[in-house]
Amino acid sequence: MLFIGSDLHGVGGIQRYSSWMIDALARVGPCETLDLELEPTGGTPRAKARAAALALATWHRSRPQVVVLGHLSFAPLAGPQLLRGRPAVAVAYGIEVWGPSSPFTRGMWRALTQVWPISSFTATELRRIEPGVRVGPVLGGGLDDSFFTARGPERDGSGLRIVVVARLDDLAYKGIDTCIEAAERAASSIDVELRVIGDGPARRQLDALVQRRGLTSMVRCLGPLDDDALRREYAEAGVAVSVSRFRRGDHPQGEGLGIVALEAGAAGVPAIVSSVGGTVDTVIDGTTGVLVPPGDVDALTRALVELGRDPARRARMGRAARAFVREVHGRDAFGARVREAVHGVVG
Repeated sequence: MLFIGSDLHGVGGIQRYSSWMIDALARVGPCETLDLELEPTGGTPRAKARAAALALATWHRSRPQVVVLGHLSFAPLAGPQLLRGRPAVAVAYGIEVWGPSSPFTRGMWRALTQVWPISSFTATELRRIEPGVRVGPVLGGGLDDSFFTARGPERDGSGLRIVVVARLDDLAYKGIDTCIEAAERAASSIDVELRVIGDGPARRQLDALVQRRGLTSMVRCLGPLDDDALRREYAEAGVAVSVSRFRRGDHPQGEGLGIVALEAGAAGVPAIVSSVGGTVDTVIDGTTGVLVPPGDVDALTRALVELGRDPARRARMGRAARAFVREVHGRDAFGARVREAVHGVVG
């Protein structure tokens, strides 16, 4: 097999997901990995041409039985494999599906042996937008065992530590503005501490928002953290929040899956997530966490206050979340789905 990805050593949800895929494919059989090292935006036309030439040279040398494209945007790279009559599949995340796409792009989707969506929502969007695509099994998450950490001590009283993990490209897209307003409202009923983890161009905007609202004692912006520090933050949190907004069209938004809820659940922490997009696959509403409409400050405030006032309920949800993530979105479950998907295309 040959897995083709890009920026595999970078930081982000797609890079993390690619690492899960590479691990799972290696447990199916011998798998070579090609990193095209394109920028997150795709790079310049010259960089794309170099990447295509590298992919063609690697394919010609290895002649893989199966080509797995780590992103649906790489579909044109499947041409030589398909012309040879061998299977080529691509992983579909989200925005590249419900965002703008040309007839040529959708034609390349249809040419693939299968497209493997990472969530049921992405699968539904694929079928809606391009019915001719052969949609394969929904892969879900494949969280590695290191995130199943020991639970930290519960805080005394009715307080609630909230953790938000996101790349800070746009505060509205990731729902960070909603979370800050909801936490501020909840603070009139319970003791609240909000910890924001991540970095990006909107970091200064976030710092300014916290200063302007006078919330420096309640909101801490921790910046980017390595995995060890991130696991500690999850283990000591009361709830994780990921309430990204969703939008189709020329400027699409939305989560293809929602890794934050899985990482929090593995640590025994319930999550509050958006009720639209791929995040619905990561939480069982009322059992492992809570679903709220994106942008709904009132709904998020109610959920925070209810969980903040009920440590026993948080603990029950946390235990259920850990069991759910391990059973459905853990490394072994993911590996079994990938193995079945590979066998499904090779016959």
